[in-house]
Amino acid sequence: MLPKLHLFNPTSDTALASGDINYRANGILQQFESDLAYLPAFFSILDDVILAEQAEPLSHIDLLSKLGFPTPNTITKKAFIAQTKAYEFSPWGWAPNLQQIWKSDTIADQLNIPKAFREIWSNETKLFYSRLTALKVLETILDRTALDCFIGTHQTPKALTDLQQVEMEHLRLGRMVLKAPWSSSGRGLLMLHQTTFNPHQTQRIEQILAKQGFIMAEHYFDKRLDFSMHFESDHQKIGFKGLSFFETKPNGQYQAQYLNGQKMVQSDALDYLLMHQNLIAQELVQAMEQQGIQSHYSGVFGVDMMVIKEDHTFKINPMVEINFRKSMGTVALAIENKIHPEAKGYMHLVVQNKQKFEWVYQSHVQKAEFCDDLIIKGTVPLVAPQGRAFGAYIELV
Repeated sequence: MLPKLHLFNPTSDTALASGDINYRANGILQQFESDLAYLPAFFSILDDVILAEQAEPLSHIDLLSKLGFPTPNTITKKAFIAQTKAYEFSPWGWAPNLQQIWKSDTIADQLNIPKAFREIWSNETKLFYSRLTALKVLETILDRTALDCFIGTHQTPKALTDLQQVEMEHLRLGRMVLKAPWSSSGRGLLMLHQTTFNPHQTQRIEQILAKQGFIMAEHYFDKRLDFSMHFESDHQKIGFKGLSFFETKPNGQYQAQYLNGQKMVQSDALDYLLMHQNLIAQELVQAMEQQGIQSHYSGVFGVDMMVIKEDHTFKINPMVEINFRKSMGTVALAIENKIHPEAKGYMHLVVQNKQKFEWVYQSHVQKAEFCDDLIIKGTVPLVAPQGRAFGAYIELV
């Protein structure tokens, strides 16, 4: 098995939406990717390497090593091209602009790039990474089973192509959620509570329609719990990897990841989910394989879901969206292997431009405490805070 060459490129969703091989993120997003470049270290193994323009400070490497976390080396793009060692390229997410990394077949061979990614992406490939694939899987799940734990077939999203269709759907549903076909972490999302659109909402809808061609309209559910199931595809079959829980803001944007989340979100909604967990995972795998996900995608991916309340009864929306990439849930599952099973807490992302990571972390830092050689309490920075505008850290309470 080849060691992996990891790349943190969370702007892959935006690059996908553009479809441009020459896409470049804006300066702030480039800084975000640079500051958090070492994040894939936590799910790395053996001789894996991180592709980054700056090495992680030795003091932070030493800290992570003492805490039992993996500490792979970093390598710059220039240094990688200059050597001949072969790797399996493992970006955070696949996108057309990654082709700028392998401008020759020699480098593509060195990175073990699949044939599907060596060529400019087709519209069919781009659509696969959109919310339409999640819709197809959801429809397959609901068609396959008569189980009453899932939402109804009348509650599936719709792809709308013009403002008039959006207005008609709004009249039908009342409250609803609109989503850009290519977006992530709650961005590209618009919640409509009023009976009419205001000018800003109309403008936003028209922008999405103009740039992406259609928009997804969904029911507004009485959400009680956000969670993700994580899977891995090897081009032949799909395997279930684990369950994670996260927190969102009122506008639906991602806020934080729970660690050992079942201890953090104890509720009737959680009990309902755990009662159906194995069934949900089984139904998802069968529906995704029926839709041929495994033949289009290889690697780790996550499915966001929710437990909702409807007519005094819990239901499960088993397919809010598919993230064909790594996620903070991927990192959380890896970290949970290194913390005490009785520990509980959060994995925070610091993304506010007005509060630099270095300042935020210093105001929250608490000495790590151990039990049975595993962390049970305290804070740990996932990337070095010094000089970083953006960052991530765990907080066990």
